[in-house]
Amino acid sequence: MKNENINEILSAREEKHQQIFNLLNDYKTVVVLSINYPGPNKCNDYSKEVFVSAIDKIKKEFTVDKIIQKESYAGYYAIIPSNENSGLLKLKAIQIEDEWVYGRLIDLDVYDQQMGLLSRNSFHKENRKCFICNLDAKICGRNRTHTVDELIDFFENYVIKNKERKWKIVK
Repeated sequence: MKNENINEILSAREEKHQQIFNLLNDYKTVVVLSINYPGPNKCNDYSKEVFVSAIDKIKKEFTVDKIIQKESYAGYYAIIPSNENSGLLKLKAIQIEDEWVYGRLIDLDVYDQQMGLLSRNSFHKENRKCFICNLDAKICGRNRTHTVDELIDFFENYVIKNKERKWKIVK
């Protein structure tokens, strides 16, 4: 990845986090949807399919008054401010990540006005699994166990295979 791309992605992520923390001045909780598309070209037909489907899923599962949808060098993302209980929202987010057919392709982060980012571990939930080998995704990412091309191939093939099943729950 070129340095310009890395800098653009980092700048976009910083802008996203600034939006989150600004919203936490007015709301108790902020839910953030991000797409786990690997590599530099994060906005494409595959990630868009997952993003649009995830927005629909969130509208069905959460009480939503406002969704801020963005497209940036960091990919598609949505910010959903809320005054609902952050713990309950995090549990619902974990359930979607773990059970919805596209759940492994997204992150649903929950920020609390007082506690900051809520982790899966604080709810006694396991870390997310790698797309490819089902080991701890953080370890695979840190060790670069899989190439970006392998991860992209997995993501895109997964979307193609599961496009018609996107409303199903998988366990």
